[in-house]
Amino acid sequence: MKHYAHLMLMAGALALSGCGTAGAIGSSKSKSGDGVSSAMASAARDAAGKGNLHDSLMINEKLYQGDPDNTQYIIAYARDLRRAGKVDDAKLVIRTPAKKTKAKEPILTECAMVLIASGEYNEAQTFAQNAVNAQENSPDAHQALALALSGLGDHVGAQYEFQHAMDLWPEGRDKTSVINNLAMSLAAQGKISEAKTTMALATGQALESPTYQNNRALLNTLEDAPRAEVLHLKDGKKQAKKGGKVKPTGMKPILED
Repeated sequence: MKHYAHLMLMAGALALSGCGTAGAIGSSKSKSGDGVSSAMASAARDAAGKGNLHDSLMINEKLYQGDPDNTQYIIAYARDLRRAGKVDDAKLVIRTPAKKTKAKEPILTECAMVLIASGEYNEAQTFAQNAVNAQENSPDAHQALALALSGLGDHVGAQYEFQHAMDLWPEGRDKTSVINNLAMSLAAQGKISEAKTTMALATGQALESPTYQNNRALLNTLEDAPRAEVLHLKDGKKQAKKGGKVKPTGMKPILED
């Protein structure tokens, strides 16, 4: 709240300073308004980075209300709403603008993430695939697509997309989410040894994630699923003799990095 209050005071001061001369009042207001918005957006990012979702949400709501057609404000506000568990509100904010023909990867990806949080995996897959098509080298788009596929039960496809996301992950960015989620997709296929190896890649911030820690502990209680023995029939067809469906592991995805 301190960041937010300070920002409102600064906004008021800048707004007043923009009214000093009548001759240039229009351009002054525009510049001061842009400066205030930029400062507010920066403060929101700072608050979010410090885990202060409440202040970030308040600031991004203010920015969005002032300019509801601004794509950056739409994304930031919808993301905060999603993180705050207000998924229905997030859908109202982002779904329609994300359907526009010229929508780009960031808004498509965040819309997919909102729909994933809502459990609407089919529609989420569509938005995520569009995001990948719009920007092939976006790790966030591939991770969103993987999460949608995982929600639909396509763990093989999810594994491929999570791996692609991890290959594209920037150096210095926390990999907790993508490591956890790749391990989850491997475990869902009964590949427990591979899942454990993947989970062991996490360091630093990952060790502070309760979801990561719970998933890793769960993995340690599991073993690889038995592979099906294949019986070759005379007509050339193959039939699984032993083995069966892989039971859900109970691991949970991490939607944030």
